Amino acid sequence: MIQESATLAINSRIRAKQAAGEPVLHLGFGEAGLPVLPVVTEVLASASGRNAYGSVAGALDARRAAAGYLGRRGLPTDPDQIVLAPGSKPLLFGLVAAMPGDVVLPCPSWVSYAAQAALMGDECSRCRFPSPPVAFPIRCCSTRRSVRPAAMVPIRGSWS
Repeated sequence: MIQESATLAINSRIRAKQAAGEPVLHLGFGEAGLPVLPVVTEVLASASGRNAYGSVAGALDARRAAAGYLGRRGLPTDPDQIVLAPGSKPLLFGLVAAMPGDVVLPCPSWVSYAAQAALMGDECSRCRFPSPPVAFPIRCCSTRRSVRPAAMVPIRGSWS
């Protein structure tokens, strides 16, 4: 028998609480259901004509903006070093698929990260890291005692 996904289990519990009239801020799927800020609505509406396939890495103007944001915070970054995606999961899966070694997951972490590593045949170790910030994924080199940051993707904390 296949064990129920922790994500689907939490979603079921949240729906039951909502059906019972309990106030719940649903973050189980990473979607809070909060209203979109008017300025974001305006920007999205102004870009509605840009509906053709774009660059695989993301729109150059958006990558320039992200590079500028990082640069203003002391991380000089070229737009060519930026890749945009519809969320962290495809980016993290790409990193796990592309980089050699096993995966060290911070605890707690989203349930799909271990599943992604398993799909690639990688072993997964879970570690508690100091916070903030914490980065994921960290790849093990040739031995479990030798860990190096191979791809730094913030999962909590902030770049302020």
